[in-house]
Amino acid sequence: MNVPLMSEPNVFFGSVVQSLTVRSAAGLLLISAIFTTIAALSSTERADAFSCSLCSAVSFCAFYHYVTIVALRTPRAKPLTLQERVFVEVQVAGVRHSDWSVTLGVLVWELHELSGGHYYMFAPIWSSMLLVVMISLGAFVTIGTDDLARFNGRNDFAVRSVGVIAFLAAWVCLVLVLCNLLIDLDHTDKTYIYLFSLPWVFYGLVAVTSILTRQVHPEGPPTWLSLLKDSAYAILDIFCKAMFGIWIGSRSLGKNVF
Repeated sequence: MNVPLMSEPNVFFGSVVQSLTVRSAAGLLLISAIFTTIAALSSTERADAFSCSLCSAVSFCAFYHYVTIVALRTPRAKPLTLQERVFVEVQVAGVRHSDWSVTLGVLVWELHELSGGHYYMFAPIWSSMLLVVMISLGAFVTIGTDDLARFNGRNDFAVRSVGVIAFLAAWVCLVLVLCNLLIDLDHTDKTYIYLFSLPWVFYGLVAVTSILTRQVHPEGPPTWLSLLKDSAYAILDIFCKAMFGIWIGSRSLGKNVF
């Protein structure tokens, strides 16, 4: 099947919007990375310098992955066919999960450090490991089962059943990580810890939206879904990584941007 999912003008417009969205995220992540690097070098407190260094590493890593996504989302002269669009979506999903597998574990460790080392059930290192498990399960669902879509027009019950179990297990991992961080939290920065950790739930909600949509469009992701995911993930990455880094950097310099 070599038919674009939408008319040529709409496909091209969607490609331009997607390209601008991911470029904006890449730019803000780079700004955060540079700012936190400067803050780390300028800080006189070892703990603040270490926190800024972690945020700098997160932002630089996310920026590197977004540069790859920018290349994949650069508008082509001709609209992509359905097969080409599916292949690009798989590549983008792979890049995203690669980013999350590195950055989320560091972020949760940083949040535990901000809380004064607080944890409710298990040490922070286990939270980082649970996040790696969660991301691996999510990658299996998104890439391995193609968002639980029906394969080649048929309902592969066994694979989709395993995918559903994996997706539910990923949610359990996320809930455990957040509960371990937030339950019984009593710290002067607890408002900010809530602010920068609870939005992680929306990553999962975007994935739920994608899965539900693919039940209606098993042949491939519609253009609007691809645009929605890029926009939503970009906003979440900007807030949870770039803005978090800028807040940590400004805090270490004695100023609070929020």
